Amino acid sequence: YPEAVMHVSEAAHYLATPDVVLNDSLELNSILTWAYCTPSKALSFFSRQYPPHPITAQYAVRSMQSYPADAVLFYIPQLVQSVRHDTMGYVVELIKSLAKKSQLVAHQLIWNMQTNVYMDEEAHQKDPQIGDTLENLISLIVNSLSGHAKNFYEKEFSFFQKVTGISGAIRKYPKGPERKEACLRELALIKVEQGCYLPSNPESLVLDIDIKSGTPM
Repeated sequence: YPEAVMHVSEAAHYLATPDVVLNDSLELNSILTWAYCTPSKALSFFSRQYPPHPITAQYAVRSMQSYPADAVLFYIPQLVQSVRHDTMGYVVELIKSLAKKSQLVAHQLIWNMQTNVYMDEEAHQKDPQIGDTLENLISLIVNSLSGHAKNFYEKEFSFFQKVTGISGAIRKYPKGPERKEACLRELALIKVEQGCYLPSNPESLVLDIDIKSGTPM
């Protein structure tokens, strides 16, 4: 009698077990009208823990979409990695949907996906499982931006591409004083853009750069 506990999201754990999903049991249909589960539980349906199934995928997507877009920020690394097991395209559509709801979420998704397209630091070895899919997703999200959202994206990403680009610019210098000096020179060339925020902490706005404190790591 699933209707007796359908309002309890945790009860879904006992209905949608890996065996039930694998056997495509008729009882699994009940989960389509179940109370929404937590984001972490929803993402587990797109992991190796469960076999791919359209019903659990729909339930997971509906659960994720029931939360404010910003609440998903904590789960973006797991969401992007879920693309590996997304045999039916539900995660890809979820990512596109979430990116439309919030500029901040869109930025975090893009940054994370850019990091995961390649498997090496030099960006020569593309991830054979998800590299192409992530590149296509990034293009779709960026191309969908317009007006203020597009300007905000271009300013934020252009600024931090200059910051992170310092690593490549100073690599040719030997470690020690020469690389340190090169780092400080490159920092001094960067113009601070008003309104940019730290990717690791969106609540922190960039006010200035201390061009004397740069240290090659």
